[in-house]
Amino acid sequence: MATILITGGAGGIGREVARQLAGRGDATVLADVDLARAEAVAAEIDGASAVQLDVTDPAACTRAVAEVVERHGQIDGAVCCAGLFHYESADEMRPEHLDLMLRVNVQGTFFSAQAVACEMLAAGSRGAIVLFSSGAALRAVGAPAYSASKGAVEALVRELSLAWAERGIRVNGIAPGVILTDMSLEARSDPETIEAFMRHTPLKRMGEPEEVAAAAVFLLSDAASYISGTVLPTDGGFLSV
Repeated sequence: MATILITGGAGGIGREVARQLAGRGDATVLADVDLARAEAVAAEIDGASAVQLDVTDPAACTRAVAEVVERHGQIDGAVCCAGLFHYESADEMRPEHLDLMLRVNVQGTFFSAQAVACEMLAAGSRGAIVLFSSGAALRAVGAPAYSASKGAVEALVRELSLAWAERGIRVNGIAPGVILTDMSLEARSDPETIEAFMRHTPLKRMGEPEEVAAAAVFLLSDAASYISGTVLPTDGGFLSV
């Protein structure tokens, strides 16, 4: 049985990752800035618990990992899916909005992954970490701050894999397309936007959280033991057209 920390664990993808990991007997800790929401989700999943976490605070990330180890005696990996999405054109971009997007999506991803990896390295254990990118990292979608942040996450996948692979920690990423979660509601609520996405999506539908979670569970598993430093699109073919 593995113990996995899931940041953004109260969100649609995070909770589904926890459900699927529970199905294979793993323990999960759902880390979210909204503790009450994370606790409510954890109460519905076998072997799950919750912890409050602001991923932009590196000290908080270290404390959250320490709490996981205190509860379970170990930590074996993480799924770093805490993030923000917001449409704002390049000419209207506010500095504070760009700063927030980069702090949560890039720094928050790094700080949480770093805290987990440092604990695993200190314990001499092996495991896997999954980061969340987006198809927007490689194709312009009209959201420059978000796209820039996810491009940075893809760079982190490569750099962190290089840093930790020889010591037994695999780092990979997932690049979802439009998935039926709360975070995509802004994009899905605009007919022109969603029509443009579907025009570039060969499967001609939006994805389900379960489909993205399955990719994360695979990358955490021994079935992916020779995969590190790569980003797996789960986008209905969005990047192929």
